[in-house]
Amino acid sequence: MASLLAQRRFFVGFLAQVMQYGASLLLLPFLVKTLTTAEISVWYLLITIQGLAAIADFGFGGAFARGIATALAGADTIQTEGFNGRTAGNANYRLIGDLIHAARLWYAMLATIVFFVMITGGLAYVMSVTATSHLDPREIVVTWTIMALATAQSMYFSWVNPVLIGANRVEHDLISQIIGKGGAALLGIGVLLAGGGLLALAIAQLAAFGSARIIAALFMRPIRRQIPPSTRDNARSIRLLRTIAPNASRFGLASLSGFLITRSSVFAVTSFVGLTEGGAYAISLQLISAILQVSQLPTQFAMPRLVSFQSQGAKRAVRREAIQLSAIFVALFLLGVLALTFVAPPLFKMIGRNVILLPAPLLFFLGMVMLLEGLHSVNAFVLMTGNKVPFTRAAVLSAVAVVAGTLFAGWCGWGIEGIIAVQGLVQLSYNNWRWPLMVLQDTHIVAA
Repeated sequence: MASLLAQRRFFVGFLAQVMQYGASLLLLPFLVKTLTTAEISVWYLLITIQGLAAIADFGFGGAFARGIATALAGADTIQTEGFNGRTAGNANYRLIGDLIHAARLWYAMLATIVFFVMITGGLAYVMSVTATSHLDPREIVVTWTIMALATAQSMYFSWVNPVLIGANRVEHDLISQIIGKGGAALLGIGVLLAGGGLLALAIAQLAAFGSARIIAALFMRPIRRQIPPSTRDNARSIRLLRTIAPNASRFGLASLSGFLITRSSVFAVTSFVGLTEGGAYAISLQLISAILQVSQLPTQFAMPRLVSFQSQGAKRAVRREAIQLSAIFVALFLLGVLALTFVAPPLFKMIGRNVILLPAPLLFFLGMVMLLEGLHSVNAFVLMTGNKVPFTRAAVLSAVAVVAGTLFAGWCGWGIEGIIAVQGLVQLSYNNWRWPLMVLQDTHIVAA
């Protein structure tokens, strides 16, 4: 039964990743067929700016998820770092109610700020960029306003995601993501075929994201039924926000640094090696990143179990989980990279898709650098389930070193292999070994 559940979760997670990367590709042929070049450019500009709003979470989503898992393990309170060692053995639904209320307050504030920024500065920027496009300014204003509403709506209902993840209902969270991404693509195709334009596409996004959030909220009902009705206390919820803020902000900064580490190389390759090579590198990196995320799904699914072990001080169980999750990640990732390197190119040719990837040696080299990156991320995740984020400073320094190093490598003419090597060497100098070692030290395999 457990094996069947794991297989189902992995399949749903895989489908969510496919939809994450494939939804926009599914819509693209219909955009090209029905919209002008200017309209397509404006649409992707809107989508890009909308996507930037997603980073406004600042790491609180993961903090709320770990808090929910801690409360389900029976903890009587949430600590700023670590655990107080007191667990009741039964789920603390009063604390869960406080966390949910805190999450709703946090995301309501974020949604309000994001909507205000998008409707003022964001709209001004979009109007300035499209001033010479000969598009109807009124349609641009209405379209952007609807996109801002869709973004704010999605941002507010983001409180549902960490609750589902922390309550060990990860597949329900992934299903809502599939519905949101897939629904936006399918509704978008429908309105384009019906003769709609940018405005209709924006309305389709609003409807799809709204439907996905409603379904996610329905998945919440079994959890909310257990919560006492008198748990909405703003003072308690604000205290909880202050408690989790330090770790959340550290993780948010580390996540931003991780984004810079993996994405700055695209800028360096495109700027110094060339657009064609930059395109091949960007596509290869995107596909390997998708393989990495799929390979880390078992680690994400294990979060509630790991938090429970950490809160109980069950070091041996944490150690066993960390070793198993690392082995599963390596096996899945290697299988995916080998398939991408040797199976995907002839497959793309067979189906008539001109997808340009890096040459096999460079593709495999990039895969090995990302393998070590993903492996230390798995172990950093295990450490984080102990309610601590020890890797922020290292992540920031590594990001600075990688950005500077890749630009230097590009300027020196070292090519793609030099740019990849810089990223790999920076990570190998500390992060690749430090966080796996800390897991071993925390679980008493290696002396601290």
